[in-house]
Amino acid sequence: MEIEIVLKATLLQKNKLEGVYKNIFELKFIKCDNYWICPADVIEDNAFEEIREQLKLLPQIEYIKPKDNAS
Repeated sequence: MEIEIVLKATLLQKNKLEGVYKNIFELKFIKCDNYWICPADVIEDNAFEEIREQLKLLPQIEYIKPKDNAS
């Protein structure tokens, strides 16, 4: 079981933040239950510095990554 810290967003927050930055770096969220998540380390990534303050406002939660071979 691997635990990762992720940012949790609502659909509205996801729609506002998701996109391409600096003409090359793409921020994408994935669906998790009734919310959206992305890795928390994007906060420190300079590719997303123009939205860093908005990213800092998102709650950080623990996410348990599913096993690759979960059968």
